[in-house]
Amino acid sequence: MVIGILLVSIWVVGRLTGALQFYRIPTPANEPTIKEGSQFFASSLVKPSRFDFICFKKTSVYTGKMETIVFRICGIGGDTVEIKNGDLYVNTVYADSNFRVQHYYRLARVDLNKLPADKIPLTELLMPVSSDSVLIPLENKWAADNGFKEARHIMFDSSVEMTAAFSQPWTVDNFGPVKVPANQFFVLGDNRHNAYDSRFWGFVSRDSIIAAVLWKH
Repeated sequence: MVIGILLVSIWVVGRLTGALQFYRIPTPANEPTIKEGSQFFASSLVKPSRFDFICFKKTSVYTGKMETIVFRICGIGGDTVEIKNGDLYVNTVYADSNFRVQHYYRLARVDLNKLPADKIPLTELLMPVSSDSVLIPLENKWAADNGFKEARHIMFDSSVEMTAAFSQPWTVDNFGPVKVPANQFFVLGDNRHNAYDSRFWGFVSRDSIIAAVLWKH
């Protein structure tokens, strides 16, 4: 009973002070690391480091309202960030081996049935390429281990938003190099082809961060 009351007290105080916060992920932008609909804790008392997930405030381009966003820090002040053919480099060092990352892969429709059931995405996540092939999201390591490495899709179309934010015709898979300013962060979603992150709208200021996610992968 005493332990239960203590835990409830810690929870209430944490919520009131911001020391402990509770969130639910509404999008697949950080899959496969954090699944859509997942629940997690975050804390304002933890100082975030490179490659941690953070919660920060940002005005939505769709609603105009302030929203809480969750992404992974992939560059801190002074870092040089670059994405080459979909692979992330931080200060010229390949970084994607540190965590799980997902991209689109091109597969023939007949090969979809050869995938394990848990790798077949929802229909709305399939992107038709032709009458006999589609793009599907797969975790890079799993794809490489199972013979699909060469099927990874590279996006070459530039984005109007990226050009506006960085004055360069960069793409989601070929981006930078760009140096992160002091007291700023460059954030990415682990689901690289389905994340509206720093590549599109720029850096996250230190002042906008409200918590570090207490879940590290």
